[in-house]
Amino acid sequence: GKNELQPDDSGNYVVENVQENKTVTVLGLEKTKEAEIINDVENLPDAIETLNDVDSVLEITKLYNSLPDEKKQKIANLNKLTDLQKQIGNMCHKNNDITVDGAEWYVKLMVVPISTSDEAYTRIYGKLNSEYILSLYDIYLWDMLTDKRYNLPKDQSIVVTLPTPNMSYFENATAIHEDSSTGKIDYLSLSYSGGYSKFEATSFSPMGIIANRTVSPGRSSLLDAVDANFKMISNYASSSSDRNTSNNGHNSS
Repeated sequence: GKNELQPDDSGNYVVENVQENKTVTVLGLEKTKEAEIINDVENLPDAIETLNDVDSVLEITKLYNSLPDEKKQKIANLNKLTDLQKQIGNMCHKNNDITVDGAEWYVKLMVVPISTSDEAYTRIYGKLNSEYILSLYDIYLWDMLTDKRYNLPKDQSIVVTLPTPNMSYFENATAIHEDSSTGKIDYLSLSYSGGYSKFEATSFSPMGIIANRTVSPGRSSLLDAVDANFKMISNYASSSSDRNTSNNGHNSS
């Protein structure tokens, strides 16, 4: 007769009470999700080479994460999947010569350089004291599994490494970070190694490196810097001239 079988706790189908040789025909049998994941992982390459490889690992990871803990233990080739995940992390944690250390493998680093013509540059410059902006980037993290912006968990920090700018005319460099919720500028300690600077960050938004001008005898403290902010200096000189003219009745420059 026809009997409907249900899988046991291990996902196996058992035909009981067989007392003689019989031909058994099985209809409607489907692979378990665990079996599908094992097969999908087996078909993955040993190295990540294309964006399609990245997408495949992400999709299989989503399926794996949806399994109950007891079924996750049945994925016999899990080591291959985790190795490919690490490869993706090594690729996605670097962008525009900037890297992050300590982020999850599925978190992608996003970097957009901020130029002097951008509103963010002017906004942040206005919040500084006497420092100069040597480099500035809009840096944030992206969760590739949820396709959403990623925020670090509370009390977690990661290390950001970025190229050290030309310090020929500057000293006392420090990293800055603009708090996206308060707009406040945070000052962060830097360390240097091999042409790169490192600092720890707990959240992401515009950040970069600032420094004070080096003042040496016989040299201007403003105008001889390669990256001097000539527009700001010109405006300052003009306003100063206007004030002097108004107060003294004489032209000044």
